[in-house]
Amino acid sequence: MHSAELTGLVDKREYGAALDAIQRPPCRIAAAQGGFDDLVAALIDRGADVNARNDDGASALLEAARNDHGGAVGVLLGAGAEVDSADRWGHTALMVAAGFASVAVLRRLVMAGADPKAQDKRGRSVVNYAIESDNQEAITYLSTLGAGTTRL
Repeated sequence: MHSAELTGLVDKREYGAALDAIQRPPCRIAAAQGGFDDLVAALIDRGADVNARNDDGASALLEAARNDHGGAVGVLLGAGAEVDSADRWGHTALMVAAGFASVAVLRRLVMAGADPKAQDKRGRSVVNYAIESDNQEAITYLSTLGAGTTRL
């Protein structure tokens, strides 16, 4: 199913058809990437694994955070998504949010228990991701948490 088809079903609130079309974890992750909060919630209600991962080990939470979809992040956290799960490179939702998302998403993840001092497999910290993306709001917020930088 193409994203345009999925979007059409969601726009028409035809969640049953959308749910039937989405059977594999990568498709569930795509729902989170697209910010389809209602669809993410409906998938969870129908038993979807909130911690399912794609081939790179990325979870729906990581993809929702990367795409700055605060609603989907909230739905996934509320359903018990593992806040500090990492992909195959060691990226967590907080790391990608520091680089790509709003401070509101960062705060939501930290309030859910995300580790602001986490490091990826290359030793880069959450703050490093904010610095690399020149996300000044994220740098300021993370510095108030005592999250320091590591090597770049």
